[in-house]
Amino acid sequence: SHQANRRSWPIMMSLCRLRSRQTIRMACHAVVVTPFVAACVIEIVHGWAPQGDDGAIVFRSWLVLSSHSPLVGQITHVTSRHAVFDPGPMLFWLLTIPVHLDHLQGGLWGAALLCVVGVSLAVEAAWATLDWRGAIGVVTVVLVMVTEFPALALDPTWNAHIGTVWFITTAAVAWAVAVGRLKWWPVLVVAASFATQCHLMFAVGSLLSVVLAPLFGFARSRRISWWLPAGILAGFACWIAPLWQQFTTNPGNLTLLLDSEKGSGPATGIAFSLRAFAASVGPR
Repeated sequence: SHQANRRSWPIMMSLCRLRSRQTIRMACHAVVVTPFVAACVIEIVHGWAPQGDDGAIVFRSWLVLSSHSPLVGQITHVTSRHAVFDPGPMLFWLLTIPVHLDHLQGGLWGAALLCVVGVSLAVEAAWATLDWRGAIGVVTVVLVMVTEFPALALDPTWNAHIGTVWFITTAAVAWAVAVGRLKWWPVLVVAASFATQCHLMFAVGSLLSVVLAPLFGFARSRRISWWLPAGILAGFACWIAPLWQQFTTNPGNLTLLLDSEKGSGPATGIAFSLRAFAASVGPR
């Protein structure tokens, strides 16, 4: 009996440590999603309705299942000759089912759900690389940002707000890929594509993450497997609509976004993207 107890003691200790780690993991998920869930409930109780940009986003989400499905993102400015839009319609694609299920408030709880998925993915990616320290780091970043900008949780439907949340996801997943967790690369492609298509300000950082993170990760692991074709297919699925618009319209929206000199209104192009990216990651 004494020998049996001696043999079972390490097993019990391992189980206790595993249970403690899983408790921390679940607690991180619960804490990081709470602001978005609580804010969504508060806004629904107060009678949230889509107005302004939110109204345009909800309307275009409704059109996804029609014969006039949008091929580009939210309008960013109008020149003397052309309307210019954010790079792609992924936000509308992902909100169309909630909007059809709930015509009035589906845009709100659908966007809140997307934010919950985004921050949970960020926690999981950080946990995969830095264990509980990484997960707590992501939770801290999200809570600080929501405290500094409550509208991130109160109005997740707006493309800049939900894009910010998914840019956090992009950064966390990019770190996981860069340190050798290459199976996360397809997730990185989707997260970066979503952040970029939500708002132009995230384009440069997201593109760099998609390209550089797997290079660093491959340098560490020296392995290519299913993650490469899976990521390429995921990227094609995310960008098929904007590419179709680009090659069937003259000038295409991507061409207009890259042209920083012509037309009136706010500038676009590489210079604008770099300034917007610097502003989005600069500390307050």
